Amino acid sequence: MVSAKPFVVQSDRSEEQVFATALSVVQDGEYDIQGICNETREMLVTGGGPTAGHLFMMTAKQAEAGSVLQVTAANTPGTSWSWKSGKKNQAAGETFCADVQARLDSGVVATPQPVESFARGSDGTVVPWTGGDLPID
Repeated sequence: MVSAKPFVVQSDRSEEQVFATALSVVQDGEYDIQGICNETREMLVTGGGPTAGHLFMMTAKQAEAGSVLQVTAANTPGTSWSWKSGKKNQAAGETFCADVQARLDSGVVATPQPVESFARGSDGTVVPWTGGDLPID
């Protein structure tokens, strides 16, 4: 991964609510879930539309006051070398995190469609992801 960019969204809400909000942004936007672990509140997503060519890895964690969503925006494997500077990853990550923050700030409790924990390998194989490290290569 070249030029991955880290981001943090902070909230006074629980990690469960922050993760649900991120999932609702993904489900309502042009994103494809490549893996999700509800147990550890981790998600791997590829972008479409204006975020096409981007990979978002995120984890919701408890913090001292509320929780945080840690997001890393990177380019998907095989993306053109012109994307390797990181500027597009920065912009895509800022857009995604701003969408999550706006939903959190709205005061509305997110109610995304339930998704079973899974991970999709580069060959399209789907396997369970029930905790720990991403179970694919």
